[in-house]
Amino acid sequence: ASGNLSSDEAYRVLGLSKPTTREKVHIAHSNLMKRIHPDLNKNQNTEYLAKIVNNAKDTILKTLVN
Repeated sequence: ASGNLSSDEAYRVLGLSKPTTREKVHIAHSNLMKRIHPDLNKNQNTEYLAKIVNNAKDTILKTLVN
């Protein structure tokens, strides 16, 4: 399990800085998932990394007002 990320950790995972927008979050998430998606990358850690990236996206989106 990836656990809960702090807001700062989530921004670091997606390579974003505050403030950000929903669009930037989705673009960063999509770009990372293309690189680490378990179906596209056979590295044994990709499933774990994908969970962290998804958690980071969810964490940031929860903090955005717009």
